[in-house]
Amino acid sequence: MRPCRYVHAAPSALEVGLSYASEELGRVDTDVRSADAELLVRGLPVRRIHTAAGKKHYTGAFWSSTTRTQHHYESRLELDRLWLADFDPRVVWIAAQPFWLWGRDGVAVHRHVPDLLLKLDSDPFVTSLLQVEFHHAAHDSTGMHIFESLGNII
Repeated sequence: MRPCRYVHAAPSALEVGLSYASEELGRVDTDVRSADAELLVRGLPVRRIHTAAGKKHYTGAFWSSTTRTQHHYESRLELDRLWLADFDPRVVWIAAQPFWLWGRDGVAVHRHVPDLLLKLDSDPFVTSLLQVEFHHAAHDSTGMHIFESLGNII
């Protein structure tokens, strides 16, 4: 994987694509502003969690009493965050691997799948988008560039 160069011009919300999977509509490709928030949070995972012998991370499935479904996780850190969300009375829905987000920073197209999307009981529709990372991974220059580039427009 080649390293990303940082370019100061951040894309606008209309230049950022979003793909999610819905039981009703199948795959939906849209921009950030046009996404249907309810379909997004109730959508299907867009990426499978892979496991293999010798893999460093502990993957598995978590049964949520909030959603009455299983959510797959890639690390113990994500599992801990799922436990916290499941016991938080403000969380009314949990979505794991909820959508693909991509945007061009002037040089390259960056893609990312957030770990969790939480729907909160607040009015109007409020969500919490979570990326669960170990401290060293979150401060990696390539990872920080992707988060900054995409995070600037959300």
